[in-house]
Amino acid sequence: MDLSLRYIFAAILLFLGVLFAYLAIKKQKRKRRVFYLKEKSPLLIEGKTTEELLNSLNSAIKSQIKKYYGISEKLSLKEIIKELEKREKPSFINITKKLEDYFYKESKPTKEKIIKLKKEFLEEVKRKEEIEKKEEERRKEKISFLEKLLEKEKEIREKTKNEKIRLKKLNSKIPKKPQN
Repeated sequence: MDLSLRYIFAAILLFLGVLFAYLAIKKQKRKRRVFYLKEKSPLLIEGKTTEELLNSLNSAIKSQIKKYYGISEKLSLKEIIKELEKREKPSFINITKKLEDYFYKESKPTKEKIIKLKKEFLEEVKRKEEIEKKEEERRKEKISFLEKLLEKEKEIREKTKNEKIRLKKLNSKIPKKPQN
């Protein structure tokens, strides 16, 4: 009886582990908004003034920072930079500092500078998405491992159950000693 309780307890723990991992992945997928530059993207350059380009880039950068780090889009660039520095996120810090410079320090940045910053930003987004993809694959591998472990545990439990039945049958065949 003691051995079977251990197996049942282990099965419950494994099941809960698999369940929590599954729910975490499901929640992550729900949160994920994939960011791609398409024809109707606000980051298109044609026909926009430098100020319009800066504003659309500002919105896109703030949106991605919120997605990756949970920092509010309503904060100023300076406040966002401080938050990123606290969290030690150098790639987005550099991009955000350049954007802040373009808004407040330079008189009027050229379209070339804005395009260069946009490219840096898109490269960083692509890099972050690749990292997320790898993390997703690792989570799936862990779940797969836990599922295999759970199957193995079920097999062991079934063998234990069959072995107990076999032992009961053998014990029933052994003649009992008469009591004095």
